[in-house]
Amino acid sequence: MDAYAADATPDEKNTRIPVDEVTGITLIGTIDGNSFNVTIPKDELSLQEITNPGTTDTIVEIKVCDKLDGISKDLVDSADEAPEGLTGVSYPVDGKVTIPEGGMVTLLYKITVTGDEKAEYKVTDEGATAVDGYSLTGGLDTNGVAVIYVTKTFSATDVVNGVLTNSASLSNDNTTLPPDDGNDEDEVKVEVEDEGGEEPGPEPEPEEPSDPTDTELRELAVVLECTNGEVEHAEKTKTFHMRTTNCDLEIQQFGEEYICTVAPDYEKILSTYNTATEATHEYEDEGKQFTLIWSANTNAWEVAGDASITRQVKCETPEPVKYAVNYHIVDANGNVIYNP
Repeated sequence: MDAYAADATPDEKNTRIPVDEVTGITLIGTIDGNSFNVTIPKDELSLQEITNPGTTDTIVEIKVCDKLDGISKDLVDSADEAPEGLTGVSYPVDGKVTIPEGGMVTLLYKITVTGDEKAEYKVTDEGATAVDGYSLTGGLDTNGVAVIYVTKTFSATDVVNGVLTNSASLSNDNTTLPPDDGNDEDEVKVEVEDEGGEEPGPEPEPEEPSDPTDTELRELAVVLECTNGEVEHAEKTKTFHMRTTNCDLEIQQFGEEYICTVAPDYEKILSTYNTATEATHEYEDEGKQFTLIWSANTNAWEVAGDASITRQVKCETPEPVKYAVNYHIVDANGNVIYNP
């Protein structure tokens, strides 16, 4: 199979194209006398440079991959919505669940994974157990959907500020492309009552708050904007939500107040942006930091100041291709009469 840029001149069609510059692949051919032309975008491909066995040549292995779109999780409200024959679970009443004194409560959740048909998925739900007949790993059906029912048992020690929280995350293997940023996790919260119908009191205020969670950090976002109007590429503007893997945290105490400085890892964010846009960018301005303040009333971190930082970046404008032309003039007998 010959591979070359769609706008390449005949002289350039043997020129190697770096993998990171490929934006898609177009297949042109004939089946049973019928011509076809199919274009597969980069986000549905897996490209890897490998060495051709027995040679020094480098070849590109091309795989067309199924893609996961996302995950959602819901608390099942009644037995009518549960798998047939399932027992031993409790359902919320008026949006609340009850944990017996000194006892436990088991809740039922419905997880839905969406994406391309047959896309392989893996769901992580810490402490949860899949209901018989359902699996946390597998492939999506012909409609690009997988429904999984799981149960999870809680005790009073799991209650935080009168609420039970349960989350599930989605991951892929090397045959499947992951979901877009922010679509790989979902969580469910439900209020709790004790046997007497009174909501549990708040936990004692900690002497020092713990680091912000990913859920709290997601309220913060860095937005990158490419200012080069001469170059067109995907996602000229892209948003990156903060999480513990793309920022540094520093907690300081000032009297009775705790302040957390959130420093985005701008180099990592820029690297991810370059990969997504398939272009190399540099920052044009200075980066800023976020500030969170610990609230003793809610026992949670709250945003102080801006929750979004926009930084401008710029990519290089490719140099136009130049060609040199050599010529001479010959007479009718083939003799050169002019050679500049």
